[in-house]
Amino acid sequence: MSFTIHCRRKSLAVYLMGIVTVGWGGCAAQSNTPLNLPQQLAQKTAKSEPALPPSGPMKVVVDGTAMALRRPESDVKGQERFVQKFEEMLDQERTAAANLLVYRHPDYALATLQQAVPPFAKYMMPLAAAYDGMCGATASEGWQAVVSQAAMPAVQTYCQRRAQWMAMLGNGKFAETEKLDLISAAQQTGRRPLVADAYHQTGVGLLLREKPAEAVTAFHQATTSAQPHLPPQAVEAMLMSSEARRRAGDVEGAILCWGEAVQMAAKMLTLPQPIADPTLWDRATYLQPVGVKWPVEVSFQFERLASGPAQAIRTELIQQLGTCQSAPASLPPAAWIYAAMGSWQQDRGDVQVALIQLKKAESCITGVATDWLRIAQSRTLLALGQPGPATTVLIRVQQGTLPQGIQMLRRALDEHPEQQWPGRSSVEADYALALLMVGETQRGLDRLHQTQQRFTAEGEWELLAKCLWNEQQYLKHLGDQSASLADVQLKLDSLRL
Repeated sequence: MSFTIHCRRKSLAVYLMGIVTVGWGGCAAQSNTPLNLPQQLAQKTAKSEPALPPSGPMKVVVDGTAMALRRPESDVKGQERFVQKFEEMLDQERTAAANLLVYRHPDYALATLQQAVPPFAKYMMPLAAAYDGMCGATASEGWQAVVSQAAMPAVQTYCQRRAQWMAMLGNGKFAETEKLDLISAAQQTGRRPLVADAYHQTGVGLLLREKPAEAVTAFHQATTSAQPHLPPQAVEAMLMSSEARRRAGDVEGAILCWGEAVQMAAKMLTLPQPIADPTLWDRATYLQPVGVKWPVEVSFQFERLASGPAQAIRTELIQQLGTCQSAPASLPPAAWIYAAMGSWQQDRGDVQVALIQLKKAESCITGVATDWLRIAQSRTLLALGQPGPATTVLIRVQQGTLPQGIQMLRRALDEHPEQQWPGRSSVEADYALALLMVGETQRGLDRLHQTQQRFTAEGEWELLAKCLWNEQQYLKHLGDQSASLADVQLKLDSLRL
């Protein structure tokens, strides 16, 4: 069967290849669960018990915005895990990896900065620097200015007052928030991030006290305070302003405000350091006025992201959907949004939410793009422990018939070298690892080195680090103490991933 990604009849090879890629996990990230290549090579046969879900109580995160939208949100200590991982990366001097963690979790990063009370932990300044860098804010304009002034009485007063405010919301004492003036406390600090936050929380309180017209003014001030250096805070305030206008009876104003917020969120995707916040996009979809279409700007900005340089938020699925464009903005905005949200959540490990979003994206489109979405869905199903008919190849690999999978990869890559598609380099890496797993050391290493060169040329530094880490583990397994191992370690250290 010939291979191409442009014909539905022949797309099975791509589909199966995607499944195999999941089975071998690409190159196991240094920061993620390792592929454990030495154990594969040792061919251990002991069966491990299935992993059980974590036990213990869930931590409910009090989110005033979510409460105002009547969408109470809970989190299984996701923010705590984010902070723990960020601290670990700093301790290991993996600053680039720590920054990538912030880029993939801007909502957790912002919430951590907003909720902190002096004296701040030592990780707060690097976190503020990473977040400000993502937003394009200088040290004097962003959260670094707040953290650096932890000893300032005004900053301490605001942080303590905000903690009281959130406690009131958490206990349902909405009426009592009227007595707590956050705005004046924030203005005393002279720090725009705190002023923007104070106006936003005040707007939330007004909504909860059923004063939407007054909330509109507060959210407008929050937006003004956040622009231009804190775009995520500005977008969130604009979305809430849209909701406040709707509740106040200003339907036309609500529609206009929602559209402006969505367009700003779309433009965040193509900033020098792109920003993608799944929580913001989820709220934008929830607040979409009935009968109002997504702005065309959304598709245009996603297409720019897909065809642009390597970025933490430019997932493989986004690149693949970019190849389905017959003209700019040819995929509907809703398809881009749901597909992106699904792939971002997949990268964050929230596979259940990811699967729902990917299913929504599939319902918006037809053609080759559907195939790419089904590949992505199969990966989430595997992560959920629900292998279906599409995972036949992976099941064979897991049952020990590895050569069959290798032959499929060889045919797809070697017999069609002229075919290029987003994700091919990752499949090349999988093929190299597979060769190592069956003892073809020299061929596998040669292939791995070729893939590392491709990752370097493409600017895919994170994938390069994963690939180098796998090579390091393999050389250690062989007992190789030559200059090759030292060279790999030196390259890894230079990447700080």
